[in-house]
Amino acid sequence: MKKLFYAIVFLSFIVLLPGNAKAQKLTLVYESYPPYVYSEGGKLMGTDVDIIREACKRIGCNPEFLDRPWKRAVEEVKAGQADGIFSLFKTDERTAFLYFPSESLSFEKNIIIAKKGKGIKAGKIDDLKGKSIGVVVDYSYGDAFDGYKNIKREVCKSNEELLKKLDGERMDVAIINELVFNNLVKKMGMKGKMEIIYQQSDDPLFIAFSMAKGEKAKKLAADFSRVLAEMRKKGDLKKIISKY
Repeated sequence: MKKLFYAIVFLSFIVLLPGNAKAQKLTLVYESYPPYVYSEGGKLMGTDVDIIREACKRIGCNPEFLDRPWKRAVEEVKAGQADGIFSLFKTDERTAFLYFPSESLSFEKNIIIAKKGKGIKAGKIDDLKGKSIGVVVDYSYGDAFDGYKNIKREVCKSNEELLKKLDGERMDVAIINELVFNNLVKKMGMKGKMEIIYQQSDDPLFIAFSMAKGEKAKKLAADFSRVLAEMRKKGDLKKIISKY
């Protein structure tokens, strides 16, 4: 009887250990954004996915990744239906409902592209005054671009649609992430059809956590700040990104 009692006490102790208590499920929403996050052969992969998986392992949580259209992803994390969202810019609007770690996952270089042979040149954003420029709905491209008023935005549902419309000359230029652009032109058979005319920005991309989740989200942001800083210092982030 005593052996049974001690066995129960021991098992209860194991269950209550801090490491086990931390093994919480973490629901993260995203939109496919290669090479940061995408599926290949039924497997979810990408620079930011691998970084998040490693960070979660060190923190002691179990991430569940849910693919969503970007607008729905934002709505779900805002309402607290998801714990977190990635990969996104940190903006004043988003800090009203999201906790951001102090450390970023990666960086996004946004470029302005045009159809080759159209003769469109730009050395600064003001050179695009009066032009129509393709953007993806609910995407942020950094404060400088988001707040610029002297261009007509042609809103697309996805980066694939954006490139198709630019190829069909339904807009003058488009803004897109450079890595995403390089990935898509190969995938869509458009290599050589577009040219980069201007680099708009080079900004950090983050994972962020729903304020609707209260202290849990605040702690997650702090934990990710600590772990990502360690990974950056040790060169682990660079190793992960270099694989892609």
